[in-house]
Amino acid sequence: MGAGWILLTAPDTRATSDETGNRDVFLEDATGSRIPSRTEDLEVDESAGVEAAAADLFNDVVHTVAENCGQERLRVRWTLSQSMRERLVAEPSVRVELVPGDPCSDQVVARVVYGEGLQTGRLLVTGAVEVHGDGYRLARALRKGEVLEAQDVELVPGWFPPGVNRVEPPEGLVPLRPLSAGAWLHEDDLGPAPFVRRGETVAVVYSAPGLQLHTVGLARKDGWMGDRVSVRVEGARHDCVAMVESPGRVRVESKRSGS
Repeated sequence: MGAGWILLTAPDTRATSDETGNRDVFLEDATGSRIPSRTEDLEVDESAGVEAAAADLFNDVVHTVAENCGQERLRVRWTLSQSMRERLVAEPSVRVELVPGDPCSDQVVARVVYGEGLQTGRLLVTGAVEVHGDGYRLARALRKGEVLEAQDVELVPGWFPPGVNRVEPPEGLVPLRPLSAGAWLHEDDLGPAPFVRRGETVAVVYSAPGLQLHTVGLARKDGWMGDRVSVRVEGARHDCVAMVESPGRVRVESKRSGS
């Protein structure tokens, strides 16, 4: 995996993080002062001297990330200014190392130490990780909590964050937030379907010492195993709080039962 796999990119510091998806780059000199650095987008061309040489400095870190992720086809978009790339290439001593963290996250941080003696400088560079593989893409928009079916997704090859590549077949899972059509499914986007759903009728079991009653009620919100949800029991004037114990079933225990 050569230097061409590495993409050195950074947003213009005049743009907001919402517009670029990245934060401004700050350099740290030997005195510890933090200096904002003007940055610009650049895709590395292996035939370009400075860019290829700068990319080579990060090769070992990218190889480490690839090994951590178990991926052969992996690239990282680093936040690094053009002037800083030129400076690093010109320095006689440059050390780049991966900052410890999640071994295969969507974003990594590299620590760069360059120069010698009093002229030593330090820089933290963030990088967006992308792997090549198959990912699930939504065929239609989905509401939060809507159960995914096979026809809602398509498996498509491409470049995307590791969290997209780790998604298992998502049928039966639900989005944890609204998702738009065409969006890649990330592992953090999905969760198991709730055991009880807001507005649905659920079986209610009331427990007290020597007594157990069965009835039905209306769930006031979605709930998963062990959650406490409000339920309006049929015929009652007020809601009660019940614990979800299985799909479509909740339990209300009296205070005297020791719960």
